[in-house]
Amino acid sequence: MLTHIILNPDVEDNFVHLNSHKTFDGYYQEYGDSLAQQYETGQALIMDAPPIKGNDELLLDIEFPYNHRPTKKLKFRDIMSNDDATIRKFIKNGTAIKAFRNEASRVSNLMCKGLCAMFPKYNVLKSSIAWRFSVSHTEDLHLDVHSVNKDVHILKAYWNADSFPRIWQTGTHIENIIKKLDIDPRRFDHSEHLTAYLNKTYFGLSQGRVPSEVPHHTAIIAPGTMWIAHGELVPHTVMFGRRMVSVALHVEPKTMINPKLSFYRLAHTPPKSSLAQ
Repeated sequence: MLTHIILNPDVEDNFVHLNSHKTFDGYYQEYGDSLAQQYETGQALIMDAPPIKGNDELLLDIEFPYNHRPTKKLKFRDIMSNDDATIRKFIKNGTAIKAFRNEASRVSNLMCKGLCAMFPKYNVLKSSIAWRFSVSHTEDLHLDVHSVNKDVHILKAYWNADSFPRIWQTGTHIENIIKKLDIDPRRFDHSEHLTAYLNKTYFGLSQGRVPSEVPHHTAIIAPGTMWIAHGELVPHTVMFGRRMVSVALHVEPKTMINPKLSFYRLAHTPPKSSLAQ
């Protein structure tokens, strides 16, 4: 099964399907810095057959308790912690805990190293990894707001570790929203304030909208698919999903392909596509 995108003609196509490779280095060898250029302008990079093979027999037998906050999005450091109290809420057998930790370490390291291979010019300061092994239901369409130092960029990648597709929706680029609402982005002293403002005033049930009322694409993300997306530029929401691994690399902005590419410039400069789609 391959990822299928149901495109909305009223929203620009912000998906790029990458050819398959046996190693992460192969993606950079084929596409070079076009990967970073596309990502930095808000294109979602879809990898239908990434070089990740999970232990399905193990992973598909594990499910985090639904609505149990500490395990709804379990951080990698918590998985590897010597304190078994949290893990024993969903894995009772000590041997299975060890096996899960080994698999979590292998997959997490592979994704982090793979991202670094695809974006070799990025200087990665640190990484954060989350394992989301509980059912996700409809959220409001939103833009990511990262409460980190403004001199750090967060590069995010996701892997559908489940046997069912993950249903994901994306809206129009932030520049189009800004123009539609006639907002001067210069009134905000930082991009986080701009995205938080849009989340509060434009998206969501709090404004009397349901997700379907905001023009969007729907992505049916196949099991085993990995995707890389700039959630600060393109609004998104999950409609359904179960097991997923997310990796966030904290990148030094000046090492990006266009370090001057800010929210404010993007608000006035439409992104250009350079990869074959």
